[in-house]
Amino acid sequence: MKQNTKLFLLLLVSIPFLFSCNKDSSDDSGYYFKFKMNGNWITWTEALADVATQSGQTSFNFSSRNEGATEYIYMLINPNNGGNLVPGTYTPDNSLLKVSYVKHLNATDFTNYSDDAFGSPADTRYEVTVTSVTDKTINGTFKGNYLTNDFDDNDKLSITEGEFSLKRIR
Repeated sequence: MKQNTKLFLLLLVSIPFLFSCNKDSSDDSGYYFKFKMNGNWITWTEALADVATQSGQTSFNFSSRNEGATEYIYMLINPNNGGNLVPGTYTPDNSLLKVSYVKHLNATDFTNYSDDAFGSPADTRYEVTVTSVTDKTINGTFKGNYLTNDFDDNDKLSITEGEFSLKRIR
C-alpha cells in the first residue's frame, strides 16, 4: 500500500511541472483529452503523458488541464508486469490504476475527486485501453463510472468515458 501511495503522490507532484515545461506550439496540434463529465463532453487540448521510474517500478502518468489551469484530470498506470506500457486494456485487476480530478480555486483551496477516496464504495471502477504508444504520443480510450470527493463521500463526480491523444514528453 505504501508503494501505491508513493506512486500516486509522485503523480500529483509531477503534473504541475509537466505543464510548466516550455512547449513549442507547432508541436502541440492534435493533442487532446476528451471526456464525458456529468453527461457533457469536455475536450482539453493541453494533454501530456510522462513515464517515471521509482524503485524499479515504471509508471505512466496521463494528465490534462483546462485552459484556465483550474481543473486537471490525472491517470496513473503502473502495470503489474513492471515493464513498458504496451497497447492493451489496463484495469485494477492487472495494474495499479488511479484516476483523479482536481478543481483548484486558488493556491491552497482545491477539491480532489478520486477512485480511491476514503469511503468510496467498491463499485468505483475505471479501465484504460491504450491503442498506440510511440516515443511522441500515447493514444487510447477509457471508461468508468464516478469519482468521489476525497473529503466528502457524498460528493460524486460522474466521469464515464473518454479518449485521448497525449503528447509524450519523456
